[in-house]
Order: sequence, then C-alpha cells, then structure tokens
Amino acid sequence: MSVAEIKEAVMKLSTGELTDLVKWLDEFYESLWDKQIEEDFESGKLDHLIKQARQEFIEGKCQEI
Repeated sequence: MSVAEIKEAVMKLSTGELTDLVKWLDEFYESLWDKQIEEDFESGKLDHLIKQARQEFIEGKCQEI
C-alpha cells in the first residue's frame, strides 16, 4: 500500500477511528524512539553524554526539578 493510498483511507475514517489511529501511531512512534535510544545506549553512542552529565553532577551544576 502506498502513502497516497493510506492518506486516502485515513480521510475516510470517522472521528473516533481517526482518534484511535492517532493514538496508535503516537504509541508506535514512541516505541521506535525507545528502541533507538536503547540501541544507542548499548552501542556506546551515548557514553559521552553520560560522562558529561556525571561530571556536571559532581561539579554541582545539576538542579532538582
């Protein structure tokens, strides 16, 4: 199915169906983001940011929210 076909089908949805689809897409996109973060963490891509955050914590540059 093409993107154009999907768009056409989405335009035919009822308000309730569209709400359900948007909710599902949001959850699906969040799961992709979570997976990417996990992969980046496991591969070491985030090590420099973790090191920087730890250093800033040690230096007292962090604030409670």
